[in-house]
Formats: sequence, structure tokens, C-alpha cells
Amino acid sequence: MLVGIYISQRTESASGARSLDHLEVEYFGRALRVLRKVNKDTQFVCFSDYKMAPLCEGVPVEQISRRGSFFRAISSNAPTIEQALTHHKVDVLLTAIDAPSVRTNLPKLLYALDMMLQDGPPVKSKILPPAPRYVKRNCSEARLILCPSPYMQKACSTQAEVGLEKTVLARAGVNQSFSKARPSIVDGPYTLFPMSRYTCQNIGTVTEAIRRNPGLFPPTLVVMGPLYKKEPANWGLPVIRVEQCPDDIVSSLLQNAKFVLYPAQGDGSGMLALQALRAGACLLTSKSGANFEVAGTVPFYFEADSPVSLLQIMRRMLDETPEEKERRQQTGQTLVMDCTWERCASKIVSAVKRSLL
Repeated sequence: MLVGIYISQRTESASGARSLDHLEVEYFGRALRVLRKVNKDTQFVCFSDYKMAPLCEGVPVEQISRRGSFFRAISSNAPTIEQALTHHKVDVLLTAIDAPSVRTNLPKLLYALDMMLQDGPPVKSKILPPAPRYVKRNCSEARLILCPSPYMQKACSTQAEVGLEKTVLARAGVNQSFSKARPSIVDGPYTLFPMSRYTCQNIGTVTEAIRRNPGLFPPTLVVMGPLYKKEPANWGLPVIRVEQCPDDIVSSLLQNAKFVLYPAQGDGSGMLALQALRAGACLLTSKSGANFEVAGTVPFYFEADSPVSLLQIMRRMLDETPEEKERRQQTGQTLVMDCTWERCASKIVSAVKRSLL
């Protein structure tokens, strides 16, 4: 059985609310890397309308014509998604909940890592608007929808009007390598700020908190993730910028940070929270999205768009005793011990097989 994964490019919107973080590539890449070792019956091929690295070894990537406009599509030498599906004799199509419509009779699965839709507004409130009509149409045509968290199952139900029986829970995992002790690659104490589509809209929370009380922060700020066009010229602290790095570097940055500052809104998978807890990091984040489902009471929670809330929770964090910090760290590592990519991969395969029934 051959499964085709269609990943369309998420570009920064006119309001600059979305960064090119390729979280879908990370989610499927990690799951399929494990799956190929234990399941030889299900093969995958990836189709993308932008140049991207392979998801993992053994999963080829074919670039297709972008579906932005009629004239752009016919001027490209790349095939359309429909032509590529026919050429490779794909059995099942797995595509994003907000991807352009694909004209095919193949069984169709959708995946939804979040509800930050291609043409949607930034996630700034707890009450999210209904999904656009084309998203609801995609959902009605699909056999099943893969969700990385119960939060996303509920979001699909309320925003896209999808019955929960049509969703499949395939929780994100975390590699054991994040718990392996690693030396710091940054001199001196620092704060780690992961940049993604979930945090870029709340950069102002961080810079304003630093402006109001710089003494609460370590002397260095490490910003990790893709470049965002609206990053400030002055963060208020000396900045070390890390755009892309392998897991051993990420785990080193997480483990050795004074704290990880993750003012995320709308994170539907909780992958960063899982990595932080596995690494034993001190995590400051919001309850938005799947973070609370993943991390429970281990992180320090604050309102992602409130500098005052951030400063208050930082004072509480600094008041903890070493014993309390160690207990919090151990609780977090225990909490995510059963979150594995093996389980995620098995859920993906199970959903693929169910779509053929």
C-alpha cells in the first residue's frame, strides 16, 4: 500500500502572523522514521509545492506545481498533484485540513496540527471563529482526520463541524535522546525563546517584559527557530540567533537554559512542550492549545499576550527552592515517558487502513 502525503507551503500572511517553521515535516518525519523500521507493508511518498528536504530516508519527495493561481500552475514544469498521484499509483491521500482541494477518487485522510489556517487570522482569543467553507468541504470529503491531541479533536468538532468519531488521535511523541545530559554550547546563563508560528505573534510580550524588568532575565537571550520578518532589531538583551539545528543541539539548549520561554497560542501538538519536559527544562508557557494536556501542572503558566502575567510567573519561578525545582523536573520527565513516536506511527497506519474500508 502506498500513501501519498501532500504538504503545501505555509507562507507568512500579509499580517505576518505565520512563520515558515515546517512543523508538519517534523511531525511526519519523526513518525515515519520509526514506522519504516517496524512496518514494511505501508510505503509513503511525499508531494510538496515547495522545495523541501526528505521527510526521512526512504520517503521520496516530489515537487508539484503550486496551486496559487491558474497561470502559475500551467507555467510550471512540475506536475499537478492529481498527475503525481496517478503516476505513482497512490492508494491513499493524506493532506492538510486547509490544503487546496484535490480532484481525486482516492480515499482521503486529513491531518490538522493546529487551526492556524492558511488564510485565517492569528490565534489571539480562546473563542475561535468557524472554519472557512473550503475547510468544511475538505472535512466532509475525508474518511478520517488525524489529530495530534484531544484539543485538536475538539477544535475540528467545534470549528469544522466534524463528528468526533471521524477523528483519530495520533499524539506526538518525543525522542529519548532529549533526556541525555549534554554540555552547554552557550557561555553563561541564558533564556531560550523557541520561534514558531505559535510564538511569533507574542514577541512583544517578551520584549516588553524585558524592558520593564531586565533584572529578572539572564544576560543572554537565545532565539531558536526560523527567521521571522517582523523580529525586532532590539530585543532588549544580547541575542544569539539559531535558525536550524539537530536534536542534540536542541536538547543542549533546552537542558542548559535558565528557563524556556514559550508564549505559544494555538499549538495543537505540544511537540516543543514534550521536548522541554523530556530534557528537564524549566518551561514557562501558556495553557493555550495542547500545552496543558501534554504538560499538566509541570510548567509555569502565564497569559501569552500579557507582559505583566509573564513577570509575575517569573517571580514565582525564581522563588522556588532547589528541591521544588528537582521535583518539578522529575515529574515532567515521568509525565512524557509514554509519549513515543512508535505509538504515533501505529495510529497513523491504523487510520490509513481504516480509510480503505
